[in-house]
Amino acid sequence: MYDRFRDRAFPCANFVIGQTGPCPTDPKVTGPSAAGAFNASKNGGGFGANARWNFFGKHVVFGLHGFGGSGVGRYGAAQLSDLSIHANGTPDLIKNLQGLASLEWHGKKLDVYLYTGAEYASRTSDYDANTKTYVGYGSPLFNNSGCSTETPPSIAVTAGFNPGSLSKCTGDSRAVIEGTAGFWYRFYSGPRGRFQFGTQYSYVTRQTWSGVSPVGAPEGLDSMVFTSFRYYLP
Repeated sequence: MYDRFRDRAFPCANFVIGQTGPCPTDPKVTGPSAAGAFNASKNGGGFGANARWNFFGKHVVFGLHGFGGSGVGRYGAAQLSDLSIHANGTPDLIKNLQGLASLEWHGKKLDVYLYTGAEYASRTSDYDANTKTYVGYGSPLFNNSGCSTETPPSIAVTAGFNPGSLSKCTGDSRAVIEGTAGFWYRFYSGPRGRFQFGTQYSYVTRQTWSGVSPVGAPEGLDSMVFTSFRYYLP
């Protein structure tokens, strides 16, 4: 897979008197401006492989999937970030890894499946000497002290329907991991079509990059149960 990213960089957007860099060389620049703006491009991409093996007369199927590269986070189901931005406004691609393992058992009326997968995004951060702050993705110096402080919904803005926004909580994703188990039972399959019923349980965890606060790395967990009844036309 190959992808290409382009960003419009504005080196003087945060200009302050006394900063070093391209802006002070222009005597017309006395504050934030679009002077010296330029296009910055970066190439990314990755490689992947898939394999499936059949055992016991194709009753058991085992599969593996792997994919990795730079700037390929959106290619995965978790939709992790593709890139970050350097302090100078140029793209900084995030290294991404994805993996999936599957195990299926297929019978005459019953199918059982087990899946587990993970997606990962690396730290990609930079220090902005002009603003004296860290920018980018997953910096170890980001402040996550407010991630465990629940805020009330805003009555004025959302009439109380949406949760309040967190303060001091960057919480950039490090990995999203999911395990799934389920089955399909075909209780009728014949000239009138096919009826089948299935249930699935999924457990998802979202792990984040740690910051400088005592909270460490916030984590989100979710358990889900799905049921489905399907009819297939003959």
